[in-house]
Amino acid sequence: MTATWTAPQTRKNDRLYRLARVGVALARGAPSWSLRALGRLVGALAFVLAWQARRVALSNVARAFGLHGLAARVHVARTFVTLGAMLGDTAKLLDPRVRASTRLPLPAVALATLREALAEGHGVVLVTAHHGLWEHLAAALVEEGFALTTPVRRSYDPRLERLVHATIRDDRGVRTLDRDDPRAGIALLRALRAGGIAGFLVDLHVRGAVIEAPFLGQPAWTTTAPARLARASGAPIVVACAARGHVAIERIGADPGDVEATTVAINEAVSANVRAAPHQWVWMHERFGPRRA
Repeated sequence: MTATWTAPQTRKNDRLYRLARVGVALARGAPSWSLRALGRLVGALAFVLAWQARRVALSNVARAFGLHGLAARVHVARTFVTLGAMLGDTAKLLDPRVRASTRLPLPAVALATLREALAEGHGVVLVTAHHGLWEHLAAALVEEGFALTTPVRRSYDPRLERLVHATIRDDRGVRTLDRDDPRAGIALLRALRAGGIAGFLVDLHVRGAVIEAPFLGQPAWTTTAPARLARASGAPIVVACAARGHVAIERIGADPGDVEATTVAINEAVSANVRAAPHQWVWMHERFGPRRA
C-alpha cells in the first residue's frame, strides 16, 4: 500500500481494489460475447456521461477530419461504443487459458517482416498506438516466439498493477519496464542487443524528449524515444497495427541517423493506420495542444 495516501484515499482505493477483484473474477469466467456486449454498454454510457472526454474527442475529430455537428457526434459515439467493446475483449486476457494470438491472428506477411528485420542482428524497435487490440498485440508476439520489452506507466496502486496489468502483460511473457525509471533506456538497449524487440506506444501527448511532428495532419508533440533508441542501437524500426480487420507490420524506411525525420515517418505510418480504422483509436485523449512541462 502506498504510504503517501491519506486516510480517505486509502478507503477509496481499498473499495476500488475490492471491486476490481470481483470484476477480474467475473471476466475470467464470462464468455467473450458478454464482455463485448457489456463493454458496448459502458462505452455508450461514457459517451453520454463523460462530457469532458466527449468534448475532447469532438475537438480532435474536428481538427483531424473536419467533422462538425451531427457528423462529429456520430463518429465520436461510435468510437466510444467500439472502444468499449474492445475493453471487453481486453478483459478476456485476464483469463490465463485464453491465447491472444487466437483472438488477434498475426498475418504471415507481418511475421515475416518482423523476422527479416530481426535477422539483421540489432533487435527491432517496434512502435504502435492505443489503437485496436494493442494489449493483444504484445501478448500475441510473445506467443509467436518473440522477446518483447516495453516501457509502461505503472498503476497508482501496486495491488491493481499485480491484479490487472501484470496479468495481461508480465504473466504472458511481456517484459515491462517502468517508463519513469531512469534505467529504462539502458534496459531497452540491452534487450535490443540480445536480439529482442523494444516496443513503444507513440500516439499520446507525453512529457520528456519530444518534437512537433504531423499526426493525423495536425502538429503534435511526439516522443523521439524510439528514433533515438534506433539510432543508438542500429536497430530497424517497424510500425505495427493491431486494429480489427487491419493487422499489419511494416518497416520504416527513414534515415536512422535523423531522429526528426524518423519521428515524422513514424507518425505518418501510425496516422495511416488510425485513418484505416478510425473508430478504434482513443479520440478522447488530448493529443494536440501546447507542449507539456
